[in-house]
Amino acid sequence: MTKKLLNEQIKLLEDLTSEQFSESKVIENLKAELNRFQAIAGFSRVINSSSSFMTVERMAMEKLKKLLNCEHVLVFRVDRETHELYSSKNCSKEEFRFKIDDHSLPGSSAFHVASLHVSSLHDDLRFRRFPFLKEEGKAKDALFTPMAVDGDVLGVLVALNSKRGEGFDDDDVELLELLGSQLSVSFHNEKLYADMKEQFYQICEALVDAIGIRDSYTGGHTKRVERYSRAIGRELNLSKAEMDELRLAALLHDIGKIGIEDRILKKEAPLDHDEFLIMQQHPRMGHEILAHIDGLKNVTDGMRFHHERPDGKGYPYGLKRDEIPLLARIISVADTYDAMVSNRPYRKGLSPMTAFNEIYRCMNTQFDEAVAKAFIRFFKKTSWYVEEEDLYLEEELVKKAS
Repeated sequence: MTKKLLNEQIKLLEDLTSEQFSESKVIENLKAELNRFQAIAGFSRVINSSSSFMTVERMAMEKLKKLLNCEHVLVFRVDRETHELYSSKNCSKEEFRFKIDDHSLPGSSAFHVASLHVSSLHDDLRFRRFPFLKEEGKAKDALFTPMAVDGDVLGVLVALNSKRGEGFDDDDVELLELLGSQLSVSFHNEKLYADMKEQFYQICEALVDAIGIRDSYTGGHTKRVERYSRAIGRELNLSKAEMDELRLAALLHDIGKIGIEDRILKKEAPLDHDEFLIMQQHPRMGHEILAHIDGLKNVTDGMRFHHERPDGKGYPYGLKRDEIPLLARIISVADTYDAMVSNRPYRKGLSPMTAFNEIYRCMNTQFDEAVAKAFIRFFKKTSWYVEEEDLYLEEELVKKAS
């Protein structure tokens, strides 16, 4: 409980025992206290909800504005690479950055791991030197509190422009510190999750590198397929969760080749019929390696089905159209494009535009139409695209005209 809340409780008891006791005043104060406690409880529920971190942050900022009765709440997070504070996307479309030092107000709060109460921003040199409001003329007073866990500063929480005539007071500072400490835990957990996820990606990349030691083509090919897949995913406006799964599935799509004999994997000539039948099993083998890991079904399905085709002529299961998961359809296009443009010991790679035209030609048969069109949109933004060599440009223009 904050000092302000405690003082208000004591005042209520004094009112109850005073000769000037007014029942209506006590009821009014009790209602105000109840509203305050409900708002704090609501803030805690937001922090502990299962929503995405950006949603939690946005909702927490709205709750804080009501609790502190102020115009703005800003969140600055620490960039671990640059050791700077940067404004959250929930705060402003324009990004503000500050070094963690005494030259700016957010930086000073983080540097000293201490709260700041500035009653007049325009009288403070740190604000005049590094303002953090686009309409800085409207800035009046502010509170700053660092968000830290075990001494590790994760960000700074800022409350701006109290709506009360007397401005912010010490009890507001205490309340912001209390709520900021709760938000710090959420920040810390999000950071731990992000670190663990990145470590998992690094383990996956190490697995890819292990294959690369056996077969240099597969190692480089896998990383290129991952880049192309993510480019297609962005064109399809996949969610962040879908993009994360796509990244993993693309990285691991050829992991099953770990089970293919060297005489086949490293063969410097086209595979014969029997060898190709063995190679066709690598998607199934990859799935068997990772299928037991909880929470990776979409990823493993993306791996397992990336050689399937809409016309049912793919392998190893002969799936058709919507039977093939979206991630697999994306990887199929990225994988085939890279295979076409890559040099092999027994053939020279095709030019990027030749491969581009082949992707277009095989739309709806070998490749999903929506995914192929997303690849085409991505490709046309690159330096590889040559309009004069686009065999299907006229066809596209006719379709648009009709």
